[in-house]
Parts: sequence; C-alpha cells; structure tokens
Amino acid sequence: MPPLSEKPVLHYFDLENKGRGEVVRLFFALAKIEYMDKRIPMSEWPKTKQEFARGKSLAAQIPVIDFEGRVFTNHIPILKYFSKRFDLYAVSGLEQEYIADVVCDIYVDWRAKWVTNLFNPQPDYTKTNEFYMKLFEKHYQNGPFLFGAKPSYVDCAVYQALHDDGSLGKLSAYPALQKFQAAFEDIPHVKLYLQSRQQHVKA
Repeated sequence: MPPLSEKPVLHYFDLENKGRGEVVRLFFALAKIEYMDKRIPMSEWPKTKQEFARGKSLAAQIPVIDFEGRVFTNHIPILKYFSKRFDLYAVSGLEQEYIADVVCDIYVDWRAKWVTNLFNPQPDYTKTNEFYMKLFEKHYQNGPFLFGAKPSYVDCAVYQALHDDGSLGKLSAYPALQKFQAAFEDIPHVKLYLQSRQQHVKA
C-alpha cells in the first residue's frame, strides 16, 4: 500500500463497538491504515449535527472522514474508495464487482431493518433477520471470505452485521458464515483491533 500523506480522521458516534462507523474501523484494521478516531458523544450530536450540515455532510449524517482536504461520507462508498485508492480492493472483474454490490445492498437493507428494530422492536424481526442471514450464507458458500481466500471491504460490513445483531458465536445453522467468522477474526491486524475494542467497552 502506498504511504499516506496524512492520517484520515474518522468522525462517528461513541457507540462502543456498534454501527456504521465500526465497519470503517474494521476496514482500517484490515487495511493496516492508521487514522484519528473522533468519537462524538450522543449528547453532543444535536449541536454537532448542525455543524456537520454546514460543512462536512449535507445530509448531516455520519460516519464522515476528513482526508487530504476532502470530506468523505456514506460508509460503504468510503470503504470502496479507500480500497481502490490504496490497492486493497480484492474484487476482481465485472462479475465480482456485481456480487460485491449485491451483498453490500443486502447489508444496507439489513441494517435499515436492524436500526428500526433497535428503536422500535418489531414482532417479526426474528424472521426478518433469518431471511438476511440466509442470503449472506448463500453468498459465502465459496468462503471463507466472500471471494474465497482474500478478504475485501464487503467482509467488514458483513462481519459487523453479525456482531451488531448478536449472531457471532451463534451461527451453527449457517456453516459458511461460521467459517467466515473464524477466518475474519484470525486476520492478525483485525484480531488485534477486536481485542482493543473489547477493552474499550470494558473501560
């Protein structure tokens, strides 16, 4: 990977180890990218949101990354940009590009349902979650990662989905995802980051 001219600055809620910003942190760990992590307390967000709307994010949404005088928004495009910018894309050819976009769309749909259930519990959420787990399972049949032996930015999103939903360690019904979890957690820099975020939560 080419050396960075400066450290990216990540702005996201202080949600311990959940949410969209955590997907970006996982990717930076996978890519061995050093960055500055600015965690915004939820109590400060109403004020900070107005500041972001005036400059960093037209939609006043985070995560946001400051890098080289530019502002990057929307976490999946952020991952895709940094993957391509620093030769970490791990997606080869038109077919894999299509599959990566499909799985990212599934993930985005899942997260919307998860967030809704988080703030307004849905009686049928278990069935909804099973639907998405089956879709992920189908796409990981050639694992352990989405594209075989080489992890990509998409894997960071799927892993965080499994984490946020409390599915990690409970994947016996989804053997491909179970293998994916083990392989992803065994990546050296990812393993170190996962250990550090557990310590962050305990602190």
